[in-house]
Amino acid sequence: MLKDPKTKRAARLLLSVFAYLYHVADIPYYRQEDAYLYWQYEMIADWIEQDDEAELDSRKEELKVAQWCGEKMEQKIFNRKNLDVFAERIKAFIPTNDFEQECLNVAKGMFALYTDYPATTVFQNAKYVQDEEEQEDEVIAMRKYISFIADVKGWLYETVAESVNNEFNECGTTEEPTILKKFNGTAITDCSLEFENRLFPLIDDLCYLLNND
Repeated sequence: MLKDPKTKRAARLLLSVFAYLYHVADIPYYRQEDAYLYWQYEMIADWIEQDDEAELDSRKEELKVAQWCGEKMEQKIFNRKNLDVFAERIKAFIPTNDFEQECLNVAKGMFALYTDYPATTVFQNAKYVQDEEEQEDEVIAMRKYISFIADVKGWLYETVAESVNNEFNECGTTEEPTILKKFNGTAITDCSLEFENRLFPLIDDLCYLLNND
């Protein structure tokens, strides 16, 4: 999108969206070593390197592209200037088609969140109800199923998805945004899941936008 003159303006707008998700909402990035998906990709890379079959050449190339693109894009969204000019980009952006209008809608929604919750992460209310016999490694943590990813098509994605789903099938509990309020005579906390209820639909819209246009 950044290289195509027809989509460059929309791409720059989305860079601000990605910078917000990366820096403020704290969505894990798949090229960072502390991200769950980083090790999924590394595991697949090790498996490919140990196999000498010729037909794996195309898969090696797909993995190489995912790694290279991931590092290049991280360099771009790591630049906090994309956050500094977020409002300016929205104000100056005049959509000329449905795709650009959808990009603008997502950007406005994300910027409103950034304005209302300037330091809130997606994991602020991450909790799970622990069973007495349940171990921590049996819980699907939010940091495992919320993440930037290289692509959502092709052999590499299908392999990653299969690996992740196989692991998740062994778990019994999923960590989710949760608010606990105690009615025991003490003051009831005034917290809510408004941030999450606004963020996740916007992420869904963004994913659909990128994968279907």
